[in-house]
Amino acid sequence: MIDKTSDDLSDDMDDIYVNVEDVKSVDSRPPSMPPSSQTGAGRFHGALLILGLLNVLLLSGLIGLGVCFVEVCSITANLTERLQDSNKQVFSLDEDRERLRANLSEVTEERNKLRRLFTQRWTMFNNSLYFLSNEPGSWTKGRDDCIKREAHLVVIDSDKEQRFLSGLTKEAAWIGLTDRDKEGTWGWISGAPLTVRYWWKNQPDNGGKGLVKEDCAHISAVTAEWNDLPCERSLLWICEKTCDMC
Repeated sequence: MIDKTSDDLSDDMDDIYVNVEDVKSVDSRPPSMPPSSQTGAGRFHGALLILGLLNVLLLSGLIGLGVCFVEVCSITANLTERLQDSNKQVFSLDEDRERLRANLSEVTEERNKLRRLFTQRWTMFNNSLYFLSNEPGSWTKGRDDCIKREAHLVVIDSDKEQRFLSGLTKEAAWIGLTDRDKEGTWGWISGAPLTVRYWWKNQPDNGGKGLVKEDCAHISAVTAEWNDLPCERSLLWICEKTCDMC
């Protein structure tokens, strides 16, 4: 057994107090955060930074989308306007096409009429068509027949037409000249004024001293001049109609 002296015990106690003070000085310092806590805080701050960046990017994207949306709306409006203009042009073209079809139909109908007229022995001269009947009848019958043919008894208003008619018929034929409304006042059936006269010598004479009145005129087969006869006499007749297609 080792016996320590009082001095040795005193030294040991001093060492103990020194160690205790050292421990207190160490423990009195503020505790530092453990490494795991420091790592979590860094991650948290990093997440906040990422979220901030995402918000910035999202906001930038929304602004970009807004700009794009405005541009798309502008383009769409422009395209809509162009489409409306195109529709108007198409509608106008459709109207023009319908007018052309109508005009073509009218022209075709006129052509067919001309064909029918030519097959019915109509003869063209200047801007008119002439028809010489193939059977005789009264002046009134000739007038009515011409009306049915959408024409009238011939009206002569020029030297050229007179010469043409003299070659058209070799027989006496009624023309559209009469004084039935007022004796001695001759006028064309169409109401046109009497500007040229090709009366046979001493004609018209209203039958001379005879009892039968001569109120209708015809073109002579001998001289191609005019003469007055009773309207009931049976003669050929000449119809005339204007030809817009001639």
